[in-house]
Amino acid sequence: MNPHNRICGLLVFAILLFSGCVNPPVEMLVRRAEGDTPVPGVRVQQVRPRSWVEKLFNPVGAAYHPERIVHDHVTDDQGRFRFQSVQPHDRILIWVYPDQADP
Repeated sequence: MNPHNRICGLLVFAILLFSGCVNPPVEMLVRRAEGDTPVPGVRVQQVRPRSWVEKLFNPVGAAYHPERIVHDHVTDDQGRFRFQSVQPHDRILIWVYPDQADP
């Protein structure tokens, strides 16, 4: 195998890996603890820590807001939501308000 082809293959794989193309989508379901019924209309956010580039070029903003919102969804009628790509260091925030928690 030509070493040039091997390097190009590794470069393409690295680009796909770091761009999030390799990570599978994540689908989740929000349900009530009692009754196991789905909760529609719940706000769900995917947040990611700031990258070193963002910290370098915007240190004040990165200090006050260490995470950025990647995706912001609302659950459907069945309480489901889906994120296309979730990195290992991402967090998923689920915002349930009192009027949504009551059956």
